[in-house]
Amino acid sequence: MVYSYSKVRDALGESQSVYHWKITFSGEGVEFDENLEIRVTGVSLPAPSIEHTEIQIGGYTLSQPGKVNKSGEVTATFVEGTDAAVLNKIHEWLEKYWSGGNGDTTGKQKTAKELYVDATIQQMDNADNTTQVFTLIDCLPSIDYGAELGQDAGTQAPVLTLKYNDYRWGSSTGGSW
Repeated sequence: MVYSYSKVRDALGESQSVYHWKITFSGEGVEFDENLEIRVTGVSLPAPSIEHTEIQIGGYTLSQPGKVNKSGEVTATFVEGTDAAVLNKIHEWLEKYWSGGNGDTTGKQKTAKELYVDATIQQMDNADNTTQVFTLIDCLPSIDYGAELGQDAGTQAPVLTLKYNDYRWGSSTGGSW
């Protein structure tokens, strides 16, 4: 072994768990209350898309810095109850996006500012102290109802896809983007 047990243990410290986290939503698009945020059973994390500039010259391929795109999408999986609270809230948001609801579709739409929602994902340590924060800026929705009705036991798990225009990241140790 190259490193001793003590060196490895001390270098790692505490590992970041994937089950100490929470997500909150804010903005004009729709207001999610804590009871809905509790129903989120999983969420993916944003990541930048990094494009490198490649130059073919003199028989070589040179890679140089290109650009970083911080827009993208994440998914949040909910558990639905018989109160249909999750889908009611998402449909409230979609009604602003493209009106019609359970009536005749009219296609009226609110402004982008009135539709956007920001989502904040906090990762935490084992004592629930925030260690990392991802804030997704100007999210717009799409939905997968998360169910195929049949004869098997199961729970409806709607998946909300959030398309965001930008995101911000910060850590409790001072790192930020």
